[in-house]
Amino acid sequence: MATTTVPAPPVAASSTDALPPPALPADAAGAAGDPAAAEDQSADEASEAEPPPPQVETPLSDQEILNNLLKECELLTNENALLSDYILRVAAAKVTNLSDISEEETESEEDEIFEYASRSSVAQSLMGRGGSILEGAASRRGSSAGFPGLRAQTPAKSETPEPEVNLQALCPTLNAEEKNEIATRGCSAMKEEIESTITENERMLDELRAAFDEASLRIGEVRRDRADFQRDVLSDSRAKGVKRGNADKILKFMEAKLSKKFAKALKVRERNAALNLQIAKTEQMLANKKELADLLHAVDFEQLQIHKQQNQQRLRERLHELNRLKSSNAKATEALDYQSWQLSSHIRNRYYILEQLVEREPQLAHVRKDIARVSRKKDRLEELFHIFIQERDAQLGEAQPNVLEYMELKERVHMLRLEHHTWTQKVEVAELCSQQPSAHQSERDIFSVNDMLVGKEVLESQAEDSDVAETAVAVA
Repeated sequence: MATTTVPAPPVAASSTDALPPPALPADAAGAAGDPAAAEDQSADEASEAEPPPPQVETPLSDQEILNNLLKECELLTNENALLSDYILRVAAAKVTNLSDISEEETESEEDEIFEYASRSSVAQSLMGRGGSILEGAASRRGSSAGFPGLRAQTPAKSETPEPEVNLQALCPTLNAEEKNEIATRGCSAMKEEIESTITENERMLDELRAAFDEASLRIGEVRRDRADFQRDVLSDSRAKGVKRGNADKILKFMEAKLSKKFAKALKVRERNAALNLQIAKTEQMLANKKELADLLHAVDFEQLQIHKQQNQQRLRERLHELNRLKSSNAKATEALDYQSWQLSSHIRNRYYILEQLVEREPQLAHVRKDIARVSRKKDRLEELFHIFIQERDAQLGEAQPNVLEYMELKERVHMLRLEHHTWTQKVEVAELCSQQPSAHQSERDIFSVNDMLVGKEVLESQAEDSDVAETAVAVA
């Protein structure tokens, strides 16, 4: 519906704005010193004192009013269509989910549906009588709230004016929240429909692909059969120049094909029977589980949860043990590889040593011969040495010392020389002490004299022993 805007009444200027500013005397204006600024100020005050011009609104024409009404009717038609779809969806949802909706929700939804239905019926009645409404609006007279363009063109009549039609009361429109809700649900329904359509199309495409694949397989089988038939049956006939094939070969070919098909059908039947048996077992297990689920209670579920936790703990322990065994196995494998490498190296060394032994056997035999020859020569020399010793002893008339006695005498001479050197140093120290006087001269003299006497005796005895030993060594 077209609405006309009423122009705002002119705002009356206040008494202070209407009065002109007091004129300044000539000497005061001269004292201001800026005549241009004074003129600008007076112009601004005059512009502020003038009232704003009134707004003149042009009346709407009949065509514009008609276009506005048609737009509103089209909008109501679209809202009516959306509302009808929404009511149908809500009703279908109520029918399908009636058992899950409580009584309070049912009553609230029924009220909402009846309200929307009443609005839809009012809109439909308005659309049905749209022409009469337009005609009544065009023939309306003296209505300031109606159409001002028609009032200027229609002459006044003495007939009683028709009552005005309140379109807002006759056709209540939806508010923004209701429109938003209906549009949202419509979008969701459209999305669901699109998704279902996509799913159905994908299913149909899958079926078509399967049919196409099956047809391709069948075409391939037919081509193979045709090639086999031409190779096995018609090739010999064509080679002989006969257009017809041999009946026996045709029968054999068909029997072979039928036997293959029968064998394939038998395999398919066996597989089908196995699958049916598996399905029956699975259904039986499912039924048993359902019965067991019906028998279970909260305590049983708690017990099962405890068992589950225990089993999980055992599983973690087993996994830890498995990881440990895996690590130990890896270490053992590494050690085994190392030992096998060492064993292979030792085996190679063994073969090398055996080869060296085989190569050195002649040299070893030669060395053994040399050792035997040297040992024989040594035995002969020892015999000759003993004979020489015996002859020398027989000539000298006395036994000569052997090697052990000689070594003992050498050791004794060495020890005696060490003792001689020690006592010589002691005698020298005693002589030095006897030459230095002190408080205990008498005692030191006595001890030094005794030491000197003992040292001389020891030196004399050692000298005699050393002379004897040297003589024995010289004799030996």
